[in-house]
Amino acid sequence: AFPFANGDDRVMKDMSDCSRGLRVKPKAGSALLFYHLVPEKQQTICPPDDLGCNLDVRSLHLGCDVIKGDKWAANYWISNKH
Repeated sequence: AFPFANGDDRVMKDMSDCSRGLRVKPKAGSALLFYHLVPEKQQTICPPDDLGCNLDVRSLHLGCDVIKGDKWAANYWISNKH
């Protein structure tokens, strides 16, 4: 679930709350790709000690409990080159 994806900017007290935001229904053999940074045209110059200043908060996500079956996950990080 992506709790902030739909513009919901309320404070999250429980990061296991899967009832808000965008939820992606799993489908066998499928993948989900998302960017965690704001688009380059919207980025600002970050102070050296603030590595997250261009983080797109809409990309913050959590894993929801499995109701039926098994949960499989794999991460593959891709770096954009300028």
